[in-house]
Amino acid sequence: MIGTIVGGICPGVEELFKELNRSGLMLLNFNENIQDLSQMLESSLSNVRKEIIKIAQRESVQKILVIGNDDALRLAYSFCSVGMNVAYVPSADSSITCRGLGIHTVLNYLMRMLVLTKEIHPQRLVTVLLPRSLGKVLERFGFLFNICTSENSFSLKLPGVGDTCIVQLQKILNCLTVEEQDKVCYLKVARELVQVFTHESKICHAFSCDVDPVPISKVYELLKKVKVDERQPSIRKVGDQEY
Repeated sequence: MIGTIVGGICPGVEELFKELNRSGLMLLNFNENIQDLSQMLESSLSNVRKEIIKIAQRESVQKILVIGNDDALRLAYSFCSVGMNVAYVPSADSSITCRGLGIHTVLNYLMRMLVLTKEIHPQRLVTVLLPRSLGKVLERFGFLFNICTSENSFSLKLPGVGDTCIVQLQKILNCLTVEEQDKVCYLKVARELVQVFTHESKICHAFSCDVDPVPISKVYELLKKVKVDERQPSIRKVGDQEY
C-alpha cells in the first residue's frame, strides 16, 4: 500500500494514479482524510505531518508519494527525516525546477485564455486572478504582462483603457485537459515510480520528467538557498535554477 498526498496545481494527476494502478500498485489517498490539505500545508505543516503519520500507522502504510509545490516538498522531507520511504514529484507550481507535472498544460492554457480574452474585450483592462503559488513559475514571462502580487493574491494584468474585465482562474486549473507533452511526462514518471516502489527497499528521492531522480534532501537544501523574501522583487527567475 502506498499513501498519496497532492498539494499544489497538478492538472492531470489522476492520469498518473491510473497508470500506477494499472501497474498493480495499491494507492491510499490521504487527501480524502484531510480537508483543505493545500491550505493546511501553507499554514500548519506540523499538523498535517502528524495527521498523515497517524493515518499511515493505522493503515500500515510504509511508502508515501508526495506530489506538490514547495510546501509539499517540505512535507516530503519531514517524512524522510523520520525514516519513511518517500517519493516526491513536483507539481506545476513548484518553484525549484519549473519542470513539474502539468507545467506545459498550465502555461499553454493561460496563453490561449489571455489571447481569447483580449480578442473578446480588446479595449478593456484584463485582470486574471490566479493561485498565488503560480507566481514563481510565471515570473519568467513577466515581459508579456504585468505580474501583481500581494499577501493573499496573485494576478496578471493586460493593459487597456476601458473598464476592467476580471477573469478568475484560482479554482479551475486543477481541472484542465492534459496536454500531450504532459501525458508523456506522466507516463515516464509513473514507470520510474513503479520501479522504485516495487524493487527498492529504501526511497527518499525526487522524480521529474527528463531528470534523473535526486535525493529529496538535495532539493530541499536548494529550496532553502533560493527561498527569497517575496518583498524583494529584484531576485527573480528561481525556476531557471537547476538541481
